[in-house]
Amino acid sequence: MDAVSYGALSLIPIATVIILAVTTKKTFEPLLLATLTAIIIYAKGNFFTEFVNGALAVMADPTIGWVILVCGLMGSLLLILEKANASSAFARTIEKFATTRKRALFCTWLFGIFLFIDDYLNVLTVGNTMKKVTDKFNISRAFLAYSVGSTAAPIVVLVPISTWAIFFASLLANEGIVGPDGSAITAYMQCIPYLFYGWIAVFVVLPLVILGVIPLMGPMKKQELKARETGDLFPPGVLPPAPEEAHDPSVKQGGIWDFVLPLTVLVGVTIAVGNDVLKGVIVALVFTAVLYVGRKLTNFTEYLDHFWAGFGTMVQIFGLLVMAFMFKNACATLGFTDYVIASVAPYMNGGLLPAIVFVTTALMAFAMANFWGLAAIVIPIVIPLATAMNVDIYLAAAAVFSGATFGSHACFYADSAILIGKATDIRPFDHAITQLPYAIICAVLTTILYLVFGFNII
Repeated sequence: MDAVSYGALSLIPIATVIILAVTTKKTFEPLLLATLTAIIIYAKGNFFTEFVNGALAVMADPTIGWVILVCGLMGSLLLILEKANASSAFARTIEKFATTRKRALFCTWLFGIFLFIDDYLNVLTVGNTMKKVTDKFNISRAFLAYSVGSTAAPIVVLVPISTWAIFFASLLANEGIVGPDGSAITAYMQCIPYLFYGWIAVFVVLPLVILGVIPLMGPMKKQELKARETGDLFPPGVLPPAPEEAHDPSVKQGGIWDFVLPLTVLVGVTIAVGNDVLKGVIVALVFTAVLYVGRKLTNFTEYLDHFWAGFGTMVQIFGLLVMAFMFKNACATLGFTDYVIASVAPYMNGGLLPAIVFVTTALMAFAMANFWGLAAIVIPIVIPLATAMNVDIYLAAAAVFSGATFGSHACFYADSAILIGKATDIRPFDHAITQLPYAIICAVLTTILYLVFGFNII
């Protein structure tokens, strides 16, 4: 169904999902009810048919297929690494350096920065691996999740050879913005100094929180105090996962290179094929099969068993992701984005433009869990406005990209929050609510910088 502006009615599903999530501390149910609310508004009595058609449309979308395959195959690879004891070997090596709580968290931070290619690759790998290290220091899973999330989209957006950068560069190219060499990536690199949210989240706020310069606050403080005093690392109502099976000492176990080599292949191939993580993880799985079977860490039958078991661990995540995309599409049909842009358009002028663009994009990204798609909608609006108002186009574009990054970092039903929850064994809502104060600090500082640069660069 084509998007039609329903005005203020388009805010009702957004309010529904936020209120229900805060009340229930769940993710799937609020998304389901909010999606139904949106569909009832525009489809009325035909809502059931529209709901079914919406589910089929999401499942038929190549982007959703790509996401499901990437997540499922990453689940397979991570379980295979775990069953061969390769992840534990890497964790044991990290433990030689992570001898204190702060060092464990800084190791998590550095590992996240290293995996800068894609946010999915980042959160699933870092979360699953580093919990073996941080648990030994009674670091709450909420703090681990915050550390992982702050080096996901916020670092990926800063690196010009990441999946986010390539997509955002294509948006600039669509507006005729390229570098002197004719490359869209060169143009995107002009935006990187102005991606204030990413710089602040990764290199300012997170390190200062780890060092204790920025104090623990709100729900995060409660989680950390409980973890330190009682050893209970999980939020209320969340049961710890079953302990891993003890390894049979008679069976050969993997070492650190059995972890490092598959990940190196994954990252290397992903870069070589144009930053397609799907192709990278497929090649990494084939490489790992040859490596592990050849070294007798497993046999081919066991490898396939672990492959399917790992893929199966992501099934619940698939359901959450599909519902999140259905919600995003339903809000788009109500014309939510157009309504918000029309509401703030009168204030988009001169030096205020970058700050208003950032705040507006950030709020819409948070509300809709829509990041790349939202940027694709907003960039064609913002670039002509910036040109007409004599605002630096790279500063204005960076404000859009920073707003999208905030949404990915802060939204509790974003794909990244869902995957972080999976990797750290907590609920997406618990992750989002504990890190929200720090995301807000980043957003406030970012807004101030856009105001400063907006009035000094125009």
